[in-house]
Amino acid sequence: MIIFGTRNKFLTAFNTEQTCGHCNTGKLNLAYTISYFHIFWIPMFPFGKKGMTQCPHCKQILNAYELAPESRNYINAQKSNVKTPLTYFAGLILIGALILFVVVVNMLK
Repeated sequence: MIIFGTRNKFLTAFNTEQTCGHCNTGKLNLAYTISYFHIFWIPMFPFGKKGMTQCPHCKQILNAYELAPESRNYINAQKSNVKTPLTYFAGLILIGALILFVVVVNMLK
């Protein structure tokens, strides 16, 4: 039985004005995924966000480190605009609430 581990989830995708370097047709689609640590499938905290592009014409997928420097800079600039949902901190929020509950109950005794 797997108790803990890491996972990747899709965050968001949108079209860019950049053209494909492989086929020189079409605008690239930009997608972001997030990596997070989980315990019993409850997300504890995120630890990485990755951007990748896909050409709608030739279907070539490139990670950020495989792109030209100007495309890589564009992906990194857009990465700060992609927000991490609070649900990826659910485990830490539950643990914090449990600790707060124990402290309050012990203060009332």
